[in-house]
Amino acid sequence: MARRAGLVGKPSVGKSTLFNAATMSGREEADYPFTTTESSVGRAFVRVEDPGPDLGVESQPNTGFVEDGIRFVPVDLVDIPGLVPGAHQGRGMGNQFLSDLNRASALIHVVDLSGTTDAEGNPADDHDPGEDIEFLEREINRWYLEVLERGLSDFDPRDDSALVDAVTSRMRALGVSEPQVQRALDAGKPSELSDAERLSAATELRRASKPMLVAANKVDLDGAVDNLEELDVEAVPCSAKAEHELRKAAESGKVSYLPGDSSFDIAASLSAHQRSGLEEITDLMEEFGGTGVQEVLDRAYLDLLGLVPVFPVRDGLEDGDGRTLPDCFLMPPESTVEDLAEQVHSDVAESMLHGVDCRTGRRLAVDAELDAGDVVRIVTA
Repeated sequence: MARRAGLVGKPSVGKSTLFNAATMSGREEADYPFTTTESSVGRAFVRVEDPGPDLGVESQPNTGFVEDGIRFVPVDLVDIPGLVPGAHQGRGMGNQFLSDLNRASALIHVVDLSGTTDAEGNPADDHDPGEDIEFLEREINRWYLEVLERGLSDFDPRDDSALVDAVTSRMRALGVSEPQVQRALDAGKPSELSDAERLSAATELRRASKPMLVAANKVDLDGAVDNLEELDVEAVPCSAKAEHELRKAAESGKVSYLPGDSSFDIAASLSAHQRSGLEEITDLMEEFGGTGVQEVLDRAYLDLLGLVPVFPVRDGLEDGDGRTLPDCFLMPPESTVEDLAEQVHSDVAESMLHGVDCRTGRRLAVDAELDAGDVVRIVTA
């Protein structure tokens, strides 16, 4: 399964706005439910430290870009249609939503922090965003429970050892691994598992296979900060609208802004209306250290998924076309030098002898685990 994050949440919380801000695509945005009716994949970027300055060179990426010592590495981001209560039973766009979840291996739950939309995305006053967090997790957990139940029903009670295999076979499509099933069930028998224990196991499997980050959107609206203080889960406050406006202004040359920065500079003459809008964004960024959108992306891919940015090179720091440090791969956690070689090309992996740490010159065994920011020369026969 491709390691990518998916934007989830009820309708009208700003998912499409956040998607557009992150990818600069043209997904429809509107203040009514189910603006997004089909999932879509776009290209976003995560920020990592570029190794060029440490090595005394200027990086020339094949993909993404470098600015001010920051490497922007492309990732796939999925915009998934809105979810309403009862989705696990097929209500609303539930069946499609639950199927689309499998396009992502981590979830970014976009929540309307202002409380101005109800559980189904309709206009409301003082809705509790904490309830939205609980309902979405409940819906997904119960969907996992239904799949778990089917796996338990496949189990042959005459063969206790087949329990994990039966459940794994059903849940593998959700990104669940056999060790995760083993831990969740603790090798118990279906007949010994109460309803609460089955739900607990399903919840554990969901958290392991689809970790979730809460993006507390619309933090710039009235009442949002108070609601943020009331949440009992960790959340990243953000304003997708502000980020989108900044990126559009940067594209048009009106401002100088690097996604994830805590401020921006005005680069062209502005109308009074444009200046007023940017002043509001400035106030937001001063209070929260930025719009929060890039932090959401970085935390989803680098923290939730644990992806490790690594820079592979061959004979020197340049490739055959003369590009310096051209590649940055986001490797899964606990990846090795051999895994990196395989990512470069299967032929490279087959002929590799060892790796070399380009910063220290230290020789790396093929099974050496990679660290974030490693620049590794792959030595082949």
